[in-house]
Amino acid sequence: MARRGLARATVALAAAAGVAACSADDAPTDPLGGSTPNGLSAGAQSYLRSALDFMEEVFLYRSRVTWTQVRAAALDSVPGAQTPRQTYPGIRTAIRRLNDRHSGFWPPESAPGLVDAPTNNPLYLASGQPMRSRLAYLYVPTFTGRNPVGRADSILTLVRQLDQGAPCGWILDLRNNPGGYWAAMIAGLNPLIGDGRFGGLVDADSARAFFYSNGASAGVVQDQPRDSVEYLRAGSSYRLRRPGAPVAILQGPLTASAGELIILAFRGPGKPAMRAFGNYTYGVTTVPSGTYLRPDSAFLNITAAVMFDGNRRVYGDSLAPDERIAAPAGSVTPGAEDATVQAAQAWLLARPECAATAADRPATADRSPLPAPGRAGWARLAAPPGAPSPVFGGDRALPAPGTSGRR
Repeated sequence: MARRGLARATVALAAAAGVAACSADDAPTDPLGGSTPNGLSAGAQSYLRSALDFMEEVFLYRSRVTWTQVRAAALDSVPGAQTPRQTYPGIRTAIRRLNDRHSGFWPPESAPGLVDAPTNNPLYLASGQPMRSRLAYLYVPTFTGRNPVGRADSILTLVRQLDQGAPCGWILDLRNNPGGYWAAMIAGLNPLIGDGRFGGLVDADSARAFFYSNGASAGVVQDQPRDSVEYLRAGSSYRLRRPGAPVAILQGPLTASAGELIILAFRGPGKPAMRAFGNYTYGVTTVPSGTYLRPDSAFLNITAAVMFDGNRRVYGDSLAPDERIAAPAGSVTPGAEDATVQAAQAWLLARPECAATAADRPATADRSPLPAPGRAGWARLAAPPGAPSPVFGGDRALPAPGTSGRR
């Protein structure tokens, strides 16, 4: 089978419209071959095969998998399937055989990008508040709804409002962030993260690409050729009054996937001082590749690469906090001044940025929005097949505060 690395596919601006097909010479025996395997209709057979082909093409650890067995198990679990929906148990069986915590499958009625998060639930709404001694608290939870640009803009609005007090340090609360539309979060947090690359991904073929945040834009880019895919452009952009202010990140066992990517965005040269407080993250610092299956738009997300930070350190598992704080299991109440928040405050207030007087900390002269990136090298395209999914994780509902968050 012709292999196409995820990182290469990410920036293949003329990508093919489907998964690469196996040639007759190198294709293994396919249990889904034949006219009516296990009584499946032609439509069900084609649907299941396309899902399994996508898994085999992009899965990061594909060399560890005996794919004929995976396909046979999937087929055996859907005898007589006549519709795409009746093949869903087979797709889920195949994902379980991958033994991977980041891959997932959603039917159309719950697919990321097709449905919204619970309304008027503070666990799912970005929020913020000024804190004592010139600190700002910013809460960024999961998001997988139908308006990622709106989520990016809402985070930017909060940053602008909080920045009117010229805070000397920021507390970024990611403890209720199990993932979601990563580019919406990154674009919204650009004033804190700054412009440029902030790490990237490496796939099974050792091909690399880099995440970027550039004003209102967030996406993936590589050096040679100088190609990029813009995943999201916010409605505006913003510079902090005091750029480079230190950031205290709050993390925990519900912080996963895109939530973990945000943490890595602060690790590397040229980034503001950062220290993480709380507990170990969930541990899926990998990059899925996602596709909406035809014809019903069910969403299939398969782990296809592993993350690295701006120091080129490769991850793949949990992120340890710099300062571990004991806390009850489950989600947290946004804005509550608990022990983790208090530890973050103490660190920020001990830093020179917060110890100096206002006169000693000159504000940035230009606080106008950043200009939009130039068109050259920042192609505004839909992600081609095989590119990183627009959604990292986000499949785990947040439990009520104080209840167990381990699922």
